[in-house]
Amino acid sequence: MICVAVSMLDPFLNGLIRDWLHMSTKHAIWGIQYWRFIGFQFLHADVQHLIFNMIGLYFFGPLLYNVVLKRNSL
Repeated sequence: MICVAVSMLDPFLNGLIRDWLHMSTKHAIWGIQYWRFIGFQFLHADVQHLIFNMIGLYFFGPLLYNVVLKRNSL
């Protein structure tokens, strides 16, 4: 849901969210802006990118959940 909110709000804020969250070693490491290591994960290039990521999570999420669950139960 955070990804959808970021994708919907960014155009209204003239790209401000994208400017603050995109991953850039120049800003993240040398500019000491460590939130970029987490924040970039919520950005998507366009609506199609967001939709295909959501479809991928829908199909592969349960599979990965079962793999992780079995690994943690051992």
